[in-house]
Amino acid sequence: MGVDTRITLPGNVRVQEVADVIGILAGLEPRKRRFDDKSFHVTVPGVKITPTHAPYVVEIQLVPENGALVDGEMYHSVLFFFEDKGTDKLMNPPSTAFWISIGRNIVNLFGGEIDYNDCDNLTYSPE
Repeated sequence: MGVDTRITLPGNVRVQEVADVIGILAGLEPRKRRFDDKSFHVTVPGVKITPTHAPYVVEIQLVPENGALVDGEMYHSVLFFFEDKGTDKLMNPPSTAFWISIGRNIVNLFGGEIDYNDCDNLTYSPE
């Protein structure tokens, strides 16, 4: 059994925004899509959000179209739980350098906490 990183995010974060930021941090190239002359939105090709067997969990997948991710890998995925402690969101990726770096940056951006080793009681919070 491996050690996981426990990433707890505030209840108001959106899975698509978290997935896109994870993709950008992992080395996927964001693209600007225009609605009209004044409005646009950003997409991150290679980021996929897929349903799972449980209605409160989705899988965020990182699959680069060309080349590899920043760590040289061709694929990463993480489960995103919509309900943790009632209102928080949760991700539990493996406790690797890649996911610790991603998790710390996600928590710095959206708020929340990260526990690098879910077997202990030490956590990091940017506050």
